[in-house]
Amino acid sequence: MVLAIITGYLIGTVLAFFIARWLLNLIASRLARTPEEARWIRIVGSIFGAISVAPAIFIAVLAGGFVDTGSIGVVIAGLPAIITGTIVLVTAMGATSGYLLARGIFSGRTNP
Repeated sequence: MVLAIITGYLIGTVLAFFIARWLLNLIASRLARTPEEARWIRIVGSIFGAISVAPAIFIAVLAGGFVDTGSIGVVIAGLPAIITGTIVLVTAMGATSGYLLARGIFSGRTNP
């Protein structure tokens, strides 16, 4: 059972990394007008995503405690879903904050 929990955490974290990276590139390519704005979106989103790993694991532990996880399949499927969802949601909020920050910093500039 411990191996299933470790596998669930590992799968969730790796899956969240790739989905969050894809999401940051998507948001940066759609919203940013300049390369500096795209960089700020990626930086702030990455910081928020890295910070959210610990709360995501905590939420997964709480959810696993409330649900009777007698089945290894439930553990392996549930933990990655909770961890991935939490990290991707917080990364998207960080990317939005990065966009707003970049718009405030670079608002006086115009595109050449």
